[in-house]
Amino acid sequence: MQYVGVTTGMNSLIRPALYGAHHDIVNLTRFGQPGREVYNVVGPICESADYLGHERLLPPTAEGDTLLIANAGAYGHAMSSWYKPARAGAGNPDLTRRGGK
Repeated sequence: MQYVGVTTGMNSLIRPALYGAHHDIVNLTRFGQPGREVYNVVGPICESADYLGHERLLPPTAEGDTLLIANAGAYGHAMSSWYKPARAGAGNPDLTRRGGK
């Protein structure tokens, strides 16, 4: 099993950790490429439950790729917290990075 670590986690989207909610995950950097490898998508919170997706079929994924975690919706925002923020903006869905800035 391979792991992909992302810069957000259960602090921003608790649903997968809390009750196993499924959110589609797409590698936008490699959009259109077929999924050929199975990954667990994990966050930086350093908790055993900090998974955003288990056994997801994605194209080969590398550092710097942008992943989309789909359908987080209003509950993603309402349920987010500042629990163990990994970096500035973690846990605050109002802060986003655009264009690598």
